[in-house]
Amino acid sequence: MFGIIGRNGAGKSTLLKILSRITEPTRGHVDIRGRVGSLLEVGTGFHPELTGRDNIFLNGAILGMRRTEVARKFDEIVAFAEIKKFIDTPVKRYSSGMYVRLAFAVAAHLEPEILLVDEVLAVGDINFQKKCLGKMNEVARVGRTVVLVSHQLNQIRRVCQRVVWIDAGSVRMNGNTHEVVSAYESAMARGNNNGHQHRVAGSEARFLKLEIVKPSRDDPHTLTTLGPLTVQFHFEAFVHLRHGVSRDSFV
Repeated sequence: MFGIIGRNGAGKSTLLKILSRITEPTRGHVDIRGRVGSLLEVGTGFHPELTGRDNIFLNGAILGMRRTEVARKFDEIVAFAEIKKFIDTPVKRYSSGMYVRLAFAVAAHLEPEILLVDEVLAVGDINFQKKCLGKMNEVARVGRTVVLVSHQLNQIRRVCQRVVWIDAGSVRMNGNTHEVVSAYESAMARGNNNGHQHRVAGSEARFLKLEIVKPSRDDPHTLTTLGPLTVQFHFEAFVHLRHGVSRDSFV
């Protein structure tokens, strides 16, 4: 179990697309030893007009499996995905959660030597996420490789033996899970990601409250509107000075 972490836009998903041969690298190359199965963006590898049943066999064919091989796994896939009632419905009518359940079930049960899983699992509910993590551990125990991209660091800690931290398309750190994740958390807490952000020394802030209020077009503090309502976040900021503390509340 190999984890990939990093902030949004660092290149994690692009790396998985290169590994799964969806995207070609602009330079360099990838050597892959084994059959690759991937669960990337919702809908990747599925034909929206085909039913869940047809897409299972289609994905098996893409992986180079015979129809008889897929048929042996079919009932297990459907049971894991919990969509038996909708297996003959075109997947374009599936919710995002149903899509992910079926896609993961197909990717994990059709026995790829290398399984690539992106943050897409976050679409599913908590119980299904736990079920997926259990299945990934099972896949790893029988000697296959799982590469997991996730922003859920506790999840990475639980299941990965090794982690790489990617920053702006480059490897920032690679090694033991605990060491890499701890270093990443420290950098994010400092707001110092490779020199891009710096927190003012001696400053802190405290979240006070959240309010739903009537919108005002002239209100410069409006952050976002939800139909006829506005959400306002109230903070209290502290700046430690040489002879005391300056405090300001703001919205």
